[in-house]
Amino acid sequence: MATSSSPRLLSSFLGDRLLSARPVLHGNAPGSRRAAYQATRTLCNLVDILFNRGQSDKPGDNPRRLRPGKLSPRLSVPNHIQRPPYVNARQRPGLNNGPEIHDERGIECMRASGKLAAQVLKFAGTLVKPGITTDEIDKAVHQMIVDNGAYPSPLGYCGFPKSVCTSVNECICHGIPDSRPLEDGDIINIDVTVYLNGYHGDTSATFLCGDVDDRAKKLVQVTRECLDKAISICAPGVEIKHIGRTIQDHADKFKFGVVRQFVGHGVGQVFHAEPVVLHFRNNEWGRMTLNQTFTIEPMLTVGSINPVIWSDDWTAVTEDGSLSAQFEHTILITEDGAEILTQYTLPSPRACSREIESREVENRSIDWRQCRVGGGRDGGGGMVRGVARAASFGGRAATARWCSYRRITVAVCLGNLVAALLVLRSLTSFAPAPPKREEVVQYTEEQIRKAEESIRIRREAEPVELVEAVKNLRKIFRREEKRRKELPLELKQKVSYEIMQLLRDLGDNSTFAEQHEAVESWRLDKLKDIRSASIQNSTKLDLSNEEARILKRALQFNWHVLMEDIGRWIPLEVSHTEHDDKPENEPEEEEIIAGPPLPSQCNAELHTDYDGAAVRWGLTHPKESAADCCQACLDQAKNAKPGELRCNIWVYCPSEFGCFSPDKYEHKHQECWLKQADHPKLNFKDKYSESYRNSHPTAPVVVPWMSGVIST
Repeated sequence: MATSSSPRLLSSFLGDRLLSARPVLHGNAPGSRRAAYQATRTLCNLVDILFNRGQSDKPGDNPRRLRPGKLSPRLSVPNHIQRPPYVNARQRPGLNNGPEIHDERGIECMRASGKLAAQVLKFAGTLVKPGITTDEIDKAVHQMIVDNGAYPSPLGYCGFPKSVCTSVNECICHGIPDSRPLEDGDIINIDVTVYLNGYHGDTSATFLCGDVDDRAKKLVQVTRECLDKAISICAPGVEIKHIGRTIQDHADKFKFGVVRQFVGHGVGQVFHAEPVVLHFRNNEWGRMTLNQTFTIEPMLTVGSINPVIWSDDWTAVTEDGSLSAQFEHTILITEDGAEILTQYTLPSPRACSREIESREVENRSIDWRQCRVGGGRDGGGGMVRGVARAASFGGRAATARWCSYRRITVAVCLGNLVAALLVLRSLTSFAPAPPKREEVVQYTEEQIRKAEESIRIRREAEPVELVEAVKNLRKIFRREEKRRKELPLELKQKVSYEIMQLLRDLGDNSTFAEQHEAVESWRLDKLKDIRSASIQNSTKLDLSNEEARILKRALQFNWHVLMEDIGRWIPLEVSHTEHDDKPENEPEEEEIIAGPPLPSQCNAELHTDYDGAAVRWGLTHPKESAADCCQACLDQAKNAKPGELRCNIWVYCPSEFGCFSPDKYEHKHQECWLKQADHPKLNFKDKYSESYRNSHPTAPVVVPWMSGVIST
């Protein structure tokens, strides 16, 4: 939802004007630059006043212009849904001083709220058709938001009575949904903001209703392009003022006006925060920061850019009744540029405007006077916050009036240019010499265009979830590479000898839990000794400083990797321990390529120990392949003495390197675990059948690297 600027940085959502309220600043040095900028901006405003019709020049009563409709009662929100702080506050919320910069949790919450807002907006767009009222759209949007456990942010914000803003035709923004039905040929902006898990997601788009004329289609298309171009330049360290310059440059190519009184804003835990994002050329200070979130929401008009606020203190319409369009996204500043948190997929206006473009190629240009005056079908009366097109002026009186306006505009522009040159000359006379900059590579416009197109295609083709997963994996790999450094062989042997001696001292009757606890205590004690020795510069550990540093890193960060390496040196009689299967809630192992052919006696009953029903235990056997591991199990069962437990389940991880399993199963390299049981065969087919898994949806899927062996 757009905000309007205000001298006290209050939320521009209230429709306050900034440019006419800000005083001209005076001062020396840097202040003089500010004063010059203010003076130039004041002259630009004078041009706008002369260029656009004033209040007295508005056309008379037009029955086709937008009129307020009937409002339905305010919708309720379930009590269990979290509400923004301003809902129950008596004071009007202000603009939060400071940008919205998030940690990892905050970024994930912003992604969630932005995704929901985009889904709601896309759903709302499917409802747009002739005959539907904006009040019906509001009710549908409200229901979808609360069904997803979120709160519609506009509802109750400074008394706003509805859950979404619907701005039709000449309505610039903040239209209140009411009983006015949409008509064929209308355009409507739907502004959706949701409050989910304490974070706001804000987005909007302009939709076409029925058969829309060419000029309206072109306005919608260019507005959307302005937003896309503005987002493409965003990155850490980029000045925020470049957003306004990019938008205005593109809008000027098509002779569309850019509304100045309503701006983008920071968004996150606060609905409206800094920075204030101006959508027109400006010289405001401020740069984009990593992990910062804010909205960009350009509003373009066919005619006047001056808004008129209705008596409801919300609805802002163009003063001459000309069409207005708006698009909005919430973006996150990342290391690679900007991530669109409210990405939605809408029908491209390009398909609708091919006929327009072909006409423009023939005519080369469109009469800017016609663009400013408006024309075409007028909209019906209603309060849908949309606006109908203004009635066109005609005849000699209109021609004379526009000629007069053009002469005045040219004269003021020339005076403005002279004043700007004089100010520039005075500034450069005492300005310090600019610092020397290193030469940078200059790219051609064609190279930049191809790069932007490549980035756009890549971003559209890659799923957001996949991109985020790859980024997270890269971060993890970089951290692991920094931490992981191979221990020298001699140091590994020392560690394995100490652990082996520790296990022997525990005795043959020790359980796996006791051995694990003893080894963990040894690790913590060793870390403590290394830290104390490094502080006191002691040599009692009989290790060099480099060895102590490497061992400390291995014990602290790479402990499981170290245990895998030294496990092969521990004798079998020492590592005779019980072994449990996959821990609860752990993810399944990835599929591994099978090794040599298995003996014919192997029964390919796939199983796992859901809920601890089948626990593996027994001896470990160092084997080179799954086939050898299976044969060892068969031999044990065949040679078992009467009354002795026989191996009937074997677990293997076939790969080209022999038996292996990740650390979480605590297998050792090239060792397989054999299970001995009282029963010659365990039946897993019934309990872990498809019907059982359907009735127990939380049960994990059977993993392919576990097989059963029937002993005879």
